Amino acid sequence: MKTLGLWLLYLLPANPVLLRILWGGSRRVRHLLVRCSYLATLIILILVGLILGQGMAGTVDLSTLAQAGSQVFVLIAYGQVILVCLLAPIFMAGAIQAERAGETMDILLTTPLSNLQIVLGTLFGRLFFVLALLASGLPLFSVLLIFGGVPVRSIFIAFAVAALVTITVGSVAILLAVLRKGGRKAVYIFVIGIAAYLVGCYAADRVVRLMGTEVVIEVPEVTQPLTTNDPNEPVDPYGDPYGDPYGDPDAAIDDDFAAPIERRFGRTTWLTPLHPMLVLEASLNKPSYRLLTEEDLAGRGKLAKFYLGNPLGAFATWNLLLSGALILFSALQLRRIGQGEAMIPLPAGVRRVLRLRGPGERRRPPRSVKGNPVAWRESNTRGKLAGAILGRWGFVGIGLLAAGGLLLAYHNNNLPELKGFGGTTLSQAELFKYMLMLLLWIELAIVVLVALFMSAGCVSREREDGTLDLMLTTPITPQQYVWGKVRGLVSFLAALIAVPVLTLAMVSVYTLIGEANGWEQAQMTYTLNDANAQRVTGPLILAEAPILLTMMLVPFVALCVAIGMMASISRRTVIGALLPSVGAVLALSLVCGLCGPTASNGMPIIGPIINAFSVSTNILMLLNPWETVSDFGSPRGAGRYTLVVAALIAAGGYSVIVYSMLRTMVSRFDHSVRRLSGTG
Repeated sequence: MKTLGLWLLYLLPANPVLLRILWGGSRRVRHLLVRCSYLATLIILILVGLILGQGMAGTVDLSTLAQAGSQVFVLIAYGQVILVCLLAPIFMAGAIQAERAGETMDILLTTPLSNLQIVLGTLFGRLFFVLALLASGLPLFSVLLIFGGVPVRSIFIAFAVAALVTITVGSVAILLAVLRKGGRKAVYIFVIGIAAYLVGCYAADRVVRLMGTEVVIEVPEVTQPLTTNDPNEPVDPYGDPYGDPYGDPDAAIDDDFAAPIERRFGRTTWLTPLHPMLVLEASLNKPSYRLLTEEDLAGRGKLAKFYLGNPLGAFATWNLLLSGALILFSALQLRRIGQGEAMIPLPAGVRRVLRLRGPGERRRPPRSVKGNPVAWRESNTRGKLAGAILGRWGFVGIGLLAAGGLLLAYHNNNLPELKGFGGTTLSQAELFKYMLMLLLWIELAIVVLVALFMSAGCVSREREDGTLDLMLTTPITPQQYVWGKVRGLVSFLAALIAVPVLTLAMVSVYTLIGEANGWEQAQMTYTLNDANAQRVTGPLILAEAPILLTMMLVPFVALCVAIGMMASISRRTVIGALLPSVGAVLALSLVCGLCGPTASNGMPIIGPIINAFSVSTNILMLLNPWETVSDFGSPRGAGRYTLVVAALIAAGGYSVIVYSMLRTMVSRFDHSVRRLSGTG
């Protein structure tokens, strides 16, 4: 027992790795600033919630205050989970990156520490700082109890969900450290992957819930029916104080007080236990999202009943099992990978296709360089590792398969019935357009994020590893370097850019074939955006839509690359370049996205041109110009020529902006490089 006690003591409480991380990391100013920013964000969320919930009005009764407290609690509970999902990878991977740079993991392998001690010490040492963030927000949650309307159980649920997310994220980060993949690139992919998972899973659950929405018709209960002194006179069952009894045929009875109320309830789905926000939504007993009852789960197995009937328990179970499996795998593979052995033995042919090196393989055949060497390097040497190859072509394959599956389901009229915002059931064509728009938006978001990530690190990464200094000793001029970087990155992204274009092209070809063969699915009824709101029949999609999208999308991606590269030249680190790049593109998209649809709906010719500068809303305009472009189908409207002119002007405008940015980067390149290197 004494030996077992000592082993458990040194496994976690007295773990040397854990103590080293806690002693060194707790004194860093950066961690203090992160904690302060986290608390400031929660405080702002509380104030905003109280203002929106009228909890800070001049005269507030207890019921209004309790309702405001309940709304604020839901707001900061969701905000806490989102912040943890974004901060935990940065905390974990940032610290692991420092260990990778100092080869700390390899040094630990030379000590008498066991694999489990190294893995658990590293994991809980990093988790401590994230869990400390959660604990720092506990007083704010306690204050909400004063308002009322917030059960203590809900607070513990919110903290449990956030803690489970932290443990899972930390386990994945430890696996990256063991695999020697904990660099900056892994950090960005990790964060982007988590954000994509949260958005995609929540959107999929919304679609599933809309398909299975439960409609309940409620009739207000009558508490004081209208009575008369005459026992033979019938009683008004609605208790209408303003009308006469049913006995008077000329009476004007007001039945507004008894009008039935239609309420819609979404049930938990198979996706609910897989998403922290959905688990919170189901566990906090929101009226619009209810748990399945025993009657709903009748006839299902015990595992299905537990999974669907207890989302919080299922979420905790699979998170703990996944974290335990990742920790165990990391402990088993720690020294094997540290010694340079393959994690999974693969045949030589598979390793050659995936470009995986075996022990002792450090050579590759020479390749000829054509044209600008920088452009050739960016377009031909990036994405040659197994993960990059699978990720790049996997995105292409999944995107095209999703488009083909959606088109096939629409052709066979197999799309689910869905209700729109007005409560009316959407037609198959309307639902197809809606789902196609969502697919294009997701593909576009991935392309833009990848472009920003690659461009923001293209110069900063070379500055950090010393490659930039070596390149400056060659005859390559700043103009060759800058223009080559942009050309090479856009060429590398061509496969990703082709996915939304080919998605739209598949629908366009389907429309042309359908019109030639008289298919009903190839046409759709539209309401014209004019004063008369006429109903017309038109093609499912314009034949030239893929060409117009390409004309605008390629210059826009080049603009994203130029923005990221400009930040990368003027910033010392990759993170310092990525944040302003993402902020600039978001600001540009937000301004154009807010102004574009309004202008397109109300301003003929000029409006579509303004809207074409926003990629997201331009997709909506290309999918349905009859209802989004003013006077598109009327005789006096310019029709399709307006869309062509808008695409040409948007492409030309973006090209001019990119050209001016490249000229600016070339003129300031030497000064920026010398300033950041300390020689200027």
